[in-house]
Amino acid sequence: MTRFFQTIVRGGLGIILFILLGFCLIFISIINRKKLFPYIAFLCKKMSWILGIQIEQEGSFPKDEHSYIIMFNHSSFVEMFIIPPILNGQKFTMVTAEKNLRVPLVGTLMRVLNAVPVSRGNTKKSIANLQMANKMLDEGYHMIISPEGTRSLDGKIAKLKKGGFHMAIDTKTKIVPVGLQGAYDIKPKKRWNLQPGIVKMKIGSPIHSHIYNKENITTLVDKVEQEIRRLSGQ
Repeated sequence: MTRFFQTIVRGGLGIILFILLGFCLIFISIINRKKLFPYIAFLCKKMSWILGIQIEQEGSFPKDEHSYIIMFNHSSFVEMFIIPPILNGQKFTMVTAEKNLRVPLVGTLMRVLNAVPVSRGNTKKSIANLQMANKMLDEGYHMIISPEGTRSLDGKIAKLKKGGFHMAIDTKTKIVPVGLQGAYDIKPKKRWNLQPGIVKMKIGSPIHSHIYNKENITTLVDKVEQEIRRLSGQ
């Protein structure tokens, strides 16, 4: 199967599945929100399969009742299907760029998940939204964050932004670092076609945030970055 034909077939089937199951998820959220999250994990696994992604996972997500902030290296859109299943059907939300909420169906699903929008160039609004994220952590939600803020253009980890780390310190929430290897090769931002392959995912041990404050936040940022680099092989 040529790469062009493979992309058309897998991409087309992926869009159809996403639309069908996406509307099912919206309906489920209206009927019984508690059942939403296991079905999201199901959707993500099926999307990974259709896109030709094989996941090799090392480590596991904590199984206690605490809320966690999940931080990972971001280099491809396919990570939106790779990360949620590690939560084993537990409730979660995410921090996302405000523009993503305007994407048809994707934006609707993000609103169903109470995704926290970040407005670039509007610091005051972003801070207010992150305060909303703090409240969700207090309510038992896990929070998925790409600390780089956007996809890497070369697959290498970029400088981490501090917003998520302020959130961790303010709420005394542990950070679970996740390293991904191979997602960039499947679909980088600047390439239109898909290249099915293996994504190696390593889940690290939780990193405490309660021992840090606003004055030494850079130390926490550096520690998490080093751990994500180690887990992702960078």
